[in-house]
Amino acid sequence: MKTTKNIALKTGAVFSVLSLLFTFTIVVPMFSIMHALFLQQAIEMIFPEMDYATGTQIMFLFFGALFLIILFLLMKRIKTLAGKNQNIRLGESILIMFIFYIIIHPLGYYLLLWLQGFPVDALNAIMSVASFLFSSLPFVLLGFMMDWYWKKLNNSENKGVL
Repeated sequence: MKTTKNIALKTGAVFSVLSLLFTFTIVVPMFSIMHALFLQQAIEMIFPEMDYATGTQIMFLFFGALFLIILFLLMKRIKTLAGKNQNIRLGESILIMFIFYIIIHPLGYYLLLWLQGFPVDALNAIMSVASFLFSSLPFVLLGFMMDWYWKKLNNSENKGVL
């Protein structure tokens, strides 16, 4: 059997490094939050009386809730794998990180907007680049957490068998 030691941590580190490198392109951070901006525009079109700050707060809460739901599902998946004494495969790890990529960068963007007091000007494009710097780091933490949780479950299951 091929070893997959710390595969999630390694995948998370690659996603973090690539995200940090993409920051210098300036274009990739803007495109990485585009889906969230389209969703925010759709919500603001449905509720035209809603102001920009409220829309931004709703988007932050939406992506925060989505993050927690996906994290919960991920923990259930890891628990299932540990119960079968299987590890996360590379393709699965990349898919998980990509899903979190779609969630984490908009979450960081809306958090930064919230902390800056919801500016409604050309600085929003710059905010997407600035938020990319700190929203690139959670991938390493996420990968570490995935590997740690799997090891914890796998060790506790093996102790019960011995």
